[in-house]
Amino acid sequence: AALWMIAQNPPEVAILEIGLGGRLDVVNIVEPDVSVITNVALDHMDWLGHDREQIGFEKAGIFRAQRPAVYGESIPPASVVQQAQALSTHLFIAGQNFHVETNADHTWSWHSAAQSYAQLPLPALQGSYQINNAATVLMALTCLQDRLPVAREAIEYGLQHCQLLGRLYCLEQPWRVFDVAHNPHGVAVLQSFLAQHQLGGKMHAVVGVMRDKASAELLALMLPLISEWHVAAPAVARAASAERLQQELQQLGAESVHVYPSIAEAYQHARSQLAETDQLVVFGSFFTVAEALRAEDSTL
Repeated sequence: AALWMIAQNPPEVAILEIGLGGRLDVVNIVEPDVSVITNVALDHMDWLGHDREQIGFEKAGIFRAQRPAVYGESIPPASVVQQAQALSTHLFIAGQNFHVETNADHTWSWHSAAQSYAQLPLPALQGSYQINNAATVLMALTCLQDRLPVAREAIEYGLQHCQLLGRLYCLEQPWRVFDVAHNPHGVAVLQSFLAQHQLGGKMHAVVGVMRDKASAELLALMLPLISEWHVAAPAVARAASAERLQQELQQLGAESVHVYPSIAEAYQHARSQLAETDQLVVFGSFFTVAEALRAEDSTL
């Protein structure tokens, strides 16, 4: 439906996100002017493979011969590089073909062989990794600059005003963070962010996970930070049961685990328990965050 709408009313720019993998995803019927892989992490392993090399091969299926592609980590899987070489894809790799420097005045700089930007504003999006994401975007824009010139003023505006609901999305009084992290890579980023922003009180967690995810591994990553666990199953058929999450947490040594019939009830109860210096994190799935945010809206 989205592709039909784009064909009916062609925009100047269409940005299409791959849903799963790349090589066999329906979006891959489009011939891209530039392809971007932000990273290769262990996710959707039943479909894509059981290590980064196999998953990297699937993601590199979006590359095209003689077209530019951008990779957002400094060490890509060999399968990504090999696919680029096989297709004569012009591959630009973070830390090799484009570079980032953070400055003492809370700005950052970016440069490649073709373009440089000094003293850019930090991204409004939370998380230190957002600079890496922004750097990857700048490389993609640089690859297209002959056909898609973007002024520095527009780049600065985008960095300062971009918002993304559900990615380290923070609300205050009381302090709550919503993050759709659902694989070990994403949860590790969330855990690092929370560790840097502790207020001194209890950290509560509302969590719901899909049953095909490595839920025990996700919970283990968060265990050192969380005092009170509130678990429920999102209202989708793929969801892991709250009882499964409760059992996994107890096996990991969690002492305070509460089970609820819905994410909304888990969120509302957890929020009602927050003292002034307590914090609440919601994570584990897009579905979990969506249901919690709807519950948040109903309390306004």
